[in-house]
Amino acid sequence: MRIVKKIGQFTTFFENIRQYPDKFFEYYRMWISSFDELLKTLRPHITKNTTEFRNPISAEERLTITLRYLSTGTCFAVLKFDFCVGRITIGVIVKDTCKVIWSTLNSKEMPKPTKEDWEQ
Repeated sequence: MRIVKKIGQFTTFFENIRQYPDKFFEYYRMWISSFDELLKTLRPHITKNTTEFRNPISAEERLTITLRYLSTGTCFAVLKFDFCVGRITIGVIVKDTCKVIWSTLNSKEMPKPTKEDWEQ
């Protein structure tokens, strides 16, 4: 069997936009270093295995799809054209990645306040 390699806008786009920090920030609503840190944290949880027929959507693209959805509110039907990925697949990626973001960062970024925190 032959693995089909997906060539979409993202493949070229991601490499190019990283060379322009201001444009990266405008698109992602975060700096490159913040994206890389977030990706490093999430990568083990959002990386999928290669199948017999195709390579999986990369962790970088999964995170990008999710961030674009969250930062712009663009519907899945529009994102499917931007990323050359099916609408249902976009929905699955956003749902799964959001779950991972919440479960991974919840306690770190939103710790339970203590009595002293409330008093301050």
